[in-house]
Amino acid sequence: MFGTYFRVGFYGCRFGDLDEQEFVYKEPSITKLAEISHRLEEFYSERFGDDVVEIIKDSSPVDKNKLDPNKAYLQITYVEPFFDTYELKERITYFDKNYNLRTFMYCTPFTLDGRAHGDLHEQYKRKTILTTSHAFPYIKTRINVIQKEEIILVPIEVAIEDMQKKTHELGIATHQDPADSKMLQMVLQGCVGTTVNQVNLPLPPFTLPPPLLLLLPPPLLLPLPPFTLPPPLVLLLPPPLLLPLPPFTLPP
Repeated sequence: MFGTYFRVGFYGCRFGDLDEQEFVYKEPSITKLAEISHRLEEFYSERFGDDVVEIIKDSSPVDKNKLDPNKAYLQITYVEPFFDTYELKERITYFDKNYNLRTFMYCTPFTLDGRAHGDLHEQYKRKTILTTSHAFPYIKTRINVIQKEEIILVPIEVAIEDMQKKTHELGIATHQDPADSKMLQMVLQGCVGTTVNQVNLPLPPFTLPPPLLLLLPPPLLLPLPPFTLPPPLVLLLPPPLLLPLPPFTLPP
């Protein structure tokens, strides 16, 4: 009954009524993005021709003016069920979180100069929330999208959200019974030992100028809750992860 969900956008006059339409597809839970992309590309290539169908590789908004009118484009994005805060209080069990699903979300990182990724103070994130006409599970494996909402996160919000996510992952890893030292090391490595091409990168110092502080809502000015590891788990960590982190402070 439960599955994995993907957003599929159709672009091009060859699709007829499907042009600029979006659907959420429900696939078996083990389905990967590459699998559904290959299957849909193969299906529509048999219909339109091998050189006609193209897959849009990113999840950024599509500019139809930049597309070839003689081709058919598919944009396929992995999405997750989205719940408001009040819904999470009612959807407690695994079944609750996988039944009667109508809203889905995917995130797109971007910078103001057009790049997908940038430095900490340049990194924005676009959250796109989709609402379907019917709820999953449904008699069909795809349902059309009837509403789309976008939420833009500024760099400080992106950084705080990432830290909250990692803190949550750490909490889960440290409360596993029995303890899994390998999983704990992997989670910690991703939190405080960020690597790119196997090269350790220090966390850069980052401060906001006073004028920007006035634009932040009060919740973003509250300090993050402290997170400490119990002594037995500290003994499982490799030495690099025990080094102190550089302070992260906001100017007064």
